[in-house]
Amino acid sequence: MQKTTEPYTNKPLHPSATSFTELALRYNPRMSAKSARRILHEWIKTNHSLKEELSMLAWTTTARILTPRQVKAIYEWLGEP
Repeated sequence: MQKTTEPYTNKPLHPSATSFTELALRYNPRMSAKSARRILHEWIKTNHSLKEELSMLAWTTTARILTPRQVKAIYEWLGEP
């Protein structure tokens, strides 16, 4: 069953500009922000296809805000949180 809303907020899960930290916490909600960011960076680093696509979308490892297209790419490769 595909998720259509974020848990507890009923916000639609569609790609929108979001902070890297916020997205990392969606994937790892029980972790600290620092740990969640580190893990999401590691997932991107080890998924060469995702990393390449994000690079083509002007993503850098120091980006704090992700564009809707970057978020969509992450969703496509990692699945929605």
